[in-house]
Amino acid sequence: MVSPEDVTQLIAQTAACIAQLKKIGVIQSTDDIPLAYAKWFSAQHLSLELVASSPQIGYDARSKYGDRIQIKKQLGSDTNFEATFGDVHLNSIDYLVIIFMAEKTWGITSIYQVPRDILLRFVNSDQTTFQWCGELRSLSLQVYPWDDNTILL
Repeated sequence: MVSPEDVTQLIAQTAACIAQLKKIGVIQSTDDIPLAYAKWFSAQHLSLELVASSPQIGYDARSKYGDRIQIKKQLGSDTNFEATFGDVHLNSIDYLVIIFMAEKTWGITSIYQVPRDILLRFVNSDQTTFQWCGELRSLSLQVYPWDDNTILL
């Protein structure tokens, strides 16, 4: 059985980690720490400029070429074809960046860049959700892990 002291110590360590992440600019709030980390990680590795996201803007970052990028994260494997993504702002973006993260560690396992025109072929009738599938995965550009064919946004 876990003691209250053990739990208190873990909570204190968690709070200290969150405070440090806020201090260095990785997260701004604790609403969705994996998503905040995914956005920060993609900005660092894909040379993106994060913007203050809001429903009116509809995107999370801009590329050095001015492309509007929305960023989504999914805990689990990029071969989990049951993953559904929602709240996609198709009219406001040029690309969707999908980040897959390990469920237990939140480590980034893969990142895919999906052009808007490809995504349009896979959205549901509501025009804001889509199912990750093998065909969409094969039509997307995997931009992480790095390889010799990586094209930066």
